[in-house]
Amino acid sequence: MLALAAGSAGALTLAAMSLGEMTSVSDTVVRARCIDRTATRTSGGGIESVARFEVLEAVKGNPGKEIEVRQLGGSLDGTDAIVPGAPLSEEGDEVVLFLERRDDGNLRVVGVALGYLPVVQATAGPPVVRVSPHLGESFESGGLRRVDDFLGRVRRLAERDR
Repeated sequence: MLALAAGSAGALTLAAMSLGEMTSVSDTVVRARCIDRTATRTSGGGIESVARFEVLEAVKGNPGKEIEVRQLGGSLDGTDAIVPGAPLSEEGDEVVLFLERRDDGNLRVVGVALGYLPVVQATAGPPVVRVSPHLGESFESGGLRRVDDFLGRVRRLAERDR
């Protein structure tokens, strides 16, 4: 599962998760395209962004046609907040998102960036995602995988969890 540890210097450590674990902890898994992103202040005075996505394909959950996802960082009032490793979507970005609904009702990416897989359209062939060898589930070699094959595997894992 996801392990978060804060050290004395305020470091954040994320443990690798298998595809089965990511699917299990996710309330929603989608293939989506970013419509826009707006930075906002958090209740603690920090900066986060709200990215709106058009849902192209729902794999787990019932997200509707559009979703909003909270992302760490952004630019607001002349201040840039950058969280290394945390994705900030741009208009037009296509991604596979593993999302969890937090206690405040907002959707966030599982594992900061673990559940954010950019979709790439190569010059020839179907769209692909880059997968980590840590995902297991026959992805031990990592590398590029066809989006439809990857989502099919996630769909089977989600069905198994029901």
